[in-house]
Amino acid sequence: MQVDYIIIGQGICGTLLSWELMREGNKVLVVDNSQNNSSSRTACGLINPVTGMRHVKSWRFDELMETAVNSYGALGQDLGLQLLKENLLLHFFEEEEEETVFEDRVRQGSEHLYFLEDAAVWQNYFLFQGKVGVIHPCYMLSLPVFMAAYRKQLQNNALLLEEDFDWKELKLENKKAQYKGISSDKVICCEGVGARINTYFDFLPFSFNKGEAILVSIPDLPRNHLYMNGIKIAPWKDGLYWIGSTFDWKYDNINPTKEFRANVERKLKNWLQLPFEIVDHIAAERPSSTDYHPFLGLHPQHPELAVFNGQGTKGCSQTPFFAKQMKEYLLFNKPLDMEVNIQRIFNKKR
Repeated sequence: MQVDYIIIGQGICGTLLSWELMREGNKVLVVDNSQNNSSSRTACGLINPVTGMRHVKSWRFDELMETAVNSYGALGQDLGLQLLKENLLLHFFEEEEEETVFEDRVRQGSEHLYFLEDAAVWQNYFLFQGKVGVIHPCYMLSLPVFMAAYRKQLQNNALLLEEDFDWKELKLENKKAQYKGISSDKVICCEGVGARINTYFDFLPFSFNKGEAILVSIPDLPRNHLYMNGIKIAPWKDGLYWIGSTFDWKYDNINPTKEFRANVERKLKNWLQLPFEIVDHIAAERPSSTDYHPFLGLHPQHPELAVFNGQGTKGCSQTPFFAKQMKEYLLFNKPLDMEVNIQRIFNKKR
């Protein structure tokens, strides 16, 4: 069997890159085990224009979002789904200092922040004092639905090999990659936290972290907004809400913890005026990088191998832009931005 590209992993990186390559007429085979606890399948899909406690505009937000809106729109048409929805994020403040910081950013003229004029109507849903901030535009990507639908499309077209990639079966010779009788021009590593066992790219400074989330039924809460008050509440699939998330840098395992569940339940009881029911508790590991920028490029000694990984918590906003850039690099030899090119790792060591 001959393909143009073998892509390891069907997280958001493998999904977007395989789609971009196939749009150009390339034959792609995705290798992915559906049992893997991919962070792409457990993330909420929130795209936020600001970041951090001081609500600084997210890195390259405008150009990233232009591509994201176009890509998710076209992908949605292919799948018969509306993948992206614009929402307001209502920010309820745990402490007065938080509100003061938000107010300072509004006063400085932030284009993405303002205060809600009719905040009193939300007293029927939440217990709070003071103002309610608004962050806009936020977007929700229907990530679990999107990933499942794209996987089904791969299966229907015999473009998915459902197994863990076996590195012992990979042969690199004569500028070709061979894997279990499949010949490919390149193997592209989009395996998320599977990068832990990828010895070819073990020089990349990955920084893994663990995130937990609670899935909750809140029937009477409007689903056209997102809500934040120390924790985030976001509409999820099957009429549920996603609540989270943690960012743990030191952990012994990726199992859900009793402490997180108890903390979320306590916060909901103190904040929410509505009845709720905890339905599930999920956890996953995220692949990020020490400089918070993704990894794109060819292996320095093995040009048959490439990497497209390390999107971290900004995967939903960043991946469409850099999937397109990675495609143009592979097919048309267009340069990669040095901020994401893995060559930056070697430049720093000089």
